[in-house]
Amino acid sequence: MLTRPVFPKLIAVLGGLTLVMLSLSPARVGAATTLHWLGLSDGNTITSAKKVIAAFEAKNPDVKIAFDAYPFRQLFETIEVRMKAQDADLDLIQVDVPLVASYSTRGYLAPLDEYFTPDELEHTWVAASRQAGTYQGKLLAAPLNNSTQFMYVNLGLFQDAGVTPPSCLTAGQTVTPDMVASLAEKDRWTWEQVVDAAKKLTKTGPSGQVWGFEFDQVSRLYQLQALGESLGGPLVGDHGLKATGYFDSDSWKKAAKWYWSLFNESKVSPKGVPPAETANLFADNNVAIFVGGEWNILLFKKSGVKFGIAPHPYFAGGKPVTGTGSWHLGINKASKNKEVAGKFVHFISADDEGSRLWFEGQGQLPATQKLLTAIDQSPQYATFPECAYLLGVYEARHTAVPRPQTPGYLQLEDIFASTYEDIRNGTDPNEALPAGARRADRFLGQFRK
Repeated sequence: MLTRPVFPKLIAVLGGLTLVMLSLSPARVGAATTLHWLGLSDGNTITSAKKVIAAFEAKNPDVKIAFDAYPFRQLFETIEVRMKAQDADLDLIQVDVPLVASYSTRGYLAPLDEYFTPDELEHTWVAASRQAGTYQGKLLAAPLNNSTQFMYVNLGLFQDAGVTPPSCLTAGQTVTPDMVASLAEKDRWTWEQVVDAAKKLTKTGPSGQVWGFEFDQVSRLYQLQALGESLGGPLVGDHGLKATGYFDSDSWKKAAKWYWSLFNESKVSPKGVPPAETANLFADNNVAIFVGGEWNILLFKKSGVKFGIAPHPYFAGGKPVTGTGSWHLGINKASKNKEVAGKFVHFISADDEGSRLWFEGQGQLPATQKLLTAIDQSPQYATFPECAYLLGVYEARHTAVPRPQTPGYLQLEDIFASTYEDIRNGTDPNEALPAGARRADRFLGQFRK
């Protein structure tokens, strides 16, 4: 399953799963060009799109942009149908970034490099976002949003158990970027420390079972990629076309053994809890340490749980790595209006006004260096929990690693999830990983020339 990160800027989520078809500006007599943008109806996307489109149309009165919005799952289905048909009436598509290689291999996306200067291509976005939108040396989808991962600490459960919590961002602090950098560089816990604490925190009490640790997305690639990467192990190799020797490398076997132990040896994490329910366990005081996305902050704040936010852990002897990536914007390769579409892609992703309007509407961690710097410098983000943005900025610039670039990403993601569900339920990683690698290679073989 693909990720849907949303940063908690008290944003209202649009309800319902019905198709939304919007033309965000009135029809103009004699308008020279109409661009059709296929995007998401969930979250704040429609509101954000309205603001950006209005600003762009004000600067370009001969252009009209129609935004065709669909719920999350229907969006991917609609993209597939219209792109396979080489629908020339579709100009812009909202791209979930791990699908860039897949869309490129199938001829869906037009290169975007010509719409940016060389300096803009190099310096506009954080490296991980730029890399994620680039395939085979060409920018194919420009970054709109970003995401990151934190370690959430239930301070009440730590206190009840008499366990010293990690250094973290908490209520009552006034936080600066330098404080966050020191926290990330000097006080980041290792996974080994997490397990040591989780053992002391796991117990059955009057209010029910308390688990020491839980992942947000449990067995999904986006969540767990940081484990093997922390030990220096990429998940696939050979330009995203080979899994054997990577998916089942020594680094990933060590990471998977550690993951297995959470559920089957130290038993600090629960089996059988789906990703949709994990955050509620933390919010309900049933989990002491929770590693997950920044989008959980609003839930935890509303729940009343006493929590802190610490940097994402890493393995001792390895390096800190965090998950990242979100929505980008691409141009349909069959579009008849590529030049005008390219102008809009530049406006929303790289122009100061356009990218700012999008960020203000979304409230999600941005991908541009200028907006990240603005967050660092704004007093709005000096207090808890908004100060988590500062930690998000640090991770985006220093530890973020994009998901594997492979034309078979969706299948790799499914194989990864089923493999780690097996490991979670007790299968030996030394058996599960080679089997998963062979399954992945059988599928990826179709892309080798």
